[in-house]
Amino acid sequence: MRHVGRQVIRNSGEVVEAGFDGDVAEMTALLTKGFHVESEDGHRHTALSEAACQGHVEMLQCLLSLGANPNAVNDTGRSPLFRASYNGHLDAVTLLLHAGADPRISTTQGC
Repeated sequence: MRHVGRQVIRNSGEVVEAGFDGDVAEMTALLTKGFHVESEDGHRHTALSEAACQGHVEMLQCLLSLGANPNAVNDTGRSPLFRASYNGHLDAVTLLLHAGADPRISTTQGC
């Protein structure tokens, strides 16, 4: 999502990629330029979801402090908590739970 005048556009692959890479400096630069913390890619992955999947705890802390939704789900219903736990990132799981992630969210496949 980028603010253009009064319109909000949800199309920032750059924000999602910075989350995946764990690049806090790049994330800060993008958000300073007006990109939104809840930007999504074509599969509805957010930067928080990608950071959780990769176990980037510093990025998770950054995004959560900026108000990123720990319960946002992608197009298959997978939450950041699901993705962190599936990939064995215990520190990320703990951080997400403390931030209010709901462990009861199920995927569209029923997991």
